[in-house]
Amino acid sequence: VNDLQVNVENGVATLSGSADSAAAREKAILMAGNAQGIESVVDNISAPEETANVTYYIVEDGDSLWKIAEKTLGNGAKYEQIFEENKEVIQNPDLIFPGQKLRITQA
Repeated sequence: VNDLQVNVENGVATLSGSADSAAAREKAILMAGNAQGIESVVDNISAPEETANVTYYIVEDGDSLWKIAEKTLGNGAKYEQIFEENKEVIQNPDLIFPGQKLRITQA
């Protein structure tokens, strides 16, 4: 995100700037939203419109990327796709936490 500005007040992160793609914009929002102490994110980032079919999933207790891929993509083996899309918030595919918000692109 170009010229990214972040203002945090009372658990709300306000992001502004411009992104080269909708995916870059969404990743910045996900990173901010998954930061400790952030309850919500106000998005003031300009970006091109999203062309892919994107959904979001909130990790629940007992979830794994395999289970999430089965639920959302119909095939647990597609967990690697979810990991690749969310590397900014997931550093280890075996370590996800309840409350994390993940971006999932439907093919």
